[in-house]
Amino acid sequence: MTKDIELIKGDLKVEIVSIGEGLSGDYDPDDPDDVELLRFYCSQRTNDGFEDFDDASYCTRVPASTDTVLVERMAEVIMRELERAVDGGGSPKKPMEQMSWITVEELKSAK
Repeated sequence: MTKDIELIKGDLKVEIVSIGEGLSGDYDPDDPDDVELLRFYCSQRTNDGFEDFDDASYCTRVPASTDTVLVERMAEVIMRELERAVDGGGSPKKPMEQMSWITVEELKSAK
């Protein structure tokens, strides 16, 4: 991935970044079995900008090397789930936990 992805819809924001996380904690470039993974953050607009939701930031199973088009699609999929949770008046915690398990294969077939 060459850059961080940010998607804003209305008062909601999803950011996808690489912060050096791997399969078992910090990414270890010296471990041939480790993979650098992407993390997402979800936030809501306030008077002072955006504030992160509690318990809505998760490491994914999606490698940081994933094609940008698929990472942008991931942001859209996560945003849809975030909107559902917020519009329903509930906490985004559980839906965002589920989003952390999204795979590249699922993104390839997502619309």
